[in-house]
Amino acid sequence: MFSTEEIYHDKLFEIFINERNITVRTIRGHAQAIKLYSNYNKMLPEKLITEAEEEQDRGVKTYRKKINGRIKGFIDYMKAEDYSPFSIKSYLNSIKAFYHHFDIITPRLRGNWKTKGKERNLSHDKLPTKEDIKRLMDVKDVRDQALILLHLSSGMGASEVRNLTWRNFLEAYENYYKPPPDRELDIPHIVYKLTKIDEKEKENKLGGIIGTWKISRVKTGMNYITFNTPESGKYILKYLKHRYNINKPIKNIEDPLFVSYFNQKITHCGYTGVFQRLNEKAGFERRSKTTTKHRQGRHFITSHVLRKTFTTILYGSGWDKLRVDWLLGHKVDDVSSAYFKIRPDVLLEDYRKSIGELSITENFEYCEVTDKDYQMAIERIEELEKHRDDYREAQQLIDELLTYKNVLEELKKRR
Repeated sequence: MFSTEEIYHDKLFEIFINERNITVRTIRGHAQAIKLYSNYNKMLPEKLITEAEEEQDRGVKTYRKKINGRIKGFIDYMKAEDYSPFSIKSYLNSIKAFYHHFDIITPRLRGNWKTKGKERNLSHDKLPTKEDIKRLMDVKDVRDQALILLHLSSGMGASEVRNLTWRNFLEAYENYYKPPPDRELDIPHIVYKLTKIDEKEKENKLGGIIGTWKISRVKTGMNYITFNTPESGKYILKYLKHRYNINKPIKNIEDPLFVSYFNQKITHCGYTGVFQRLNEKAGFERRSKTTTKHRQGRHFITSHVLRKTFTTILYGSGWDKLRVDWLLGHKVDDVSSAYFKIRPDVLLEDYRKSIGELSITENFEYCEVTDKDYQMAIERIEELEKHRDDYREAQQLIDELLTYKNVLEELKKRR
């Protein structure tokens, strides 16, 4: 049996991963698939490529090539081991990518990875209801509550949320408040300012502050924009306040937004553990078994399930595929991208209409806000802020005057 280390040190596997612009997680997936394939065939990757090259150079017919039997036999092996169609397809994609990198022609498989009678449509999996998500949120950990609502209301994947930085957060809310450079790391100040603005937005029937996240997909590197609800923002602010109170300050603008209990960026395994713990506390049963990797079945609510729920809610609200793809960070086909350019402000107004469906603990009634309405509301907020500051200065002056003895005596004479 070949170890993972032997796969990583294989000369051709090293070339394969070094010449491709892929993430560490993708590399691990390729290594796992090729390790399984190498052990099934009892040959290291380099020998598998050498064998295929020799047959291809000799002009051996495809149906007579050893690669044909090796791959099809590997499919039968995975079916016998009860791998899901999704896992089989994923492993085959890694193996074919490895062969193709060295110009080896692979056989056409025509869906051979599917298991008759066991296929399942992922879109038919039961999605959680609002009551289910409320049950998941019935935990004391404000960080986990913030994570749940951010996934649900933004559609971000686990990798995107894990990699969010303090800079991403500041940029998401800079339309409402942009702290001066000397206060960029001042959590209490920023939380206070955004909380007050959120309250005034709600008083003025604007629903609250909506984050506009300009991020990139970790898997593909594609830049995109998505939003999160005022409810989600409120829980992020609660988490930041809590984080500051337990001595986990922001020391650098590139620090992770969400941290582990050890004040470190949350690892992939650690993030999986968050949802495992939440599901177990909520008492949710696991989904039916689909792969040998998840022998007890997947957890009922995961970050990916919340992403699917977000997508389903938007489609249910009348969104078309193009707009949904923009918010999910999916690659938009060349034809659509050439003819359609969606303005972020238009997306935001569409998103505002769906906030009610994307909120769990708060009710939100949509009212259309024009640019004129918004500007009038901002001016009114600024006016109130100015009057409040004037009142504070006047009160402070009065207090200072009353501390002087001669002022007090003069006031007594006039009574």
